[in-house]
Amino acid sequence: RQTTQTDALRQVVEEALARDSEAREAKRQAKLAAIREITERTARMFPPDWDGDHSYLYDENGLPK
Repeated sequence: RQTTQTDALRQVVEEALARDSEAREAKRQAKLAAIREITERTARMFPPDWDGDHSYLYDENGLPK
């Protein structure tokens, strides 16, 4: 079977889309790795027994003190 121009173009477009998708996924993974690294680094700044309770900052109506 002979390859038509349409088939050749379709193949080129599919390959380009695949490369683009791989590049986007690599960029996404790099961003996630950077976020994880920041999270790990900043987590060490808090005392081990810190529970994240911020209620002392707000009054009984939920408004800032």
